Amino acid sequence: MSEVATPRRKSLLEHFSAIKDNRQPCKVMYPLSEVRLLVVCDTMAACDDYDGIILWGNRHLDFLRRLP
Repeated sequence: MSEVATPRRKSLLEHFSAIKDNRQPCKVMYPLSEVRLLVVCDTMAACDDYDGIILWGNRHLDFLRRLP
């Protein structure tokens, strides 16, 4: 199963890497790649608002930090 998941995950991350980060560097707390990964995972986990994303992200922080 991981043989299939790895190319898909890589493709997804490459796809989102085309999005430019227009934020002011002095105001950035988290890299855009981490924010995108969190939102994609949260969406798949049926989180549909800011509070749900924060809760899910905090509960699964160890999992998220293991991802590339």
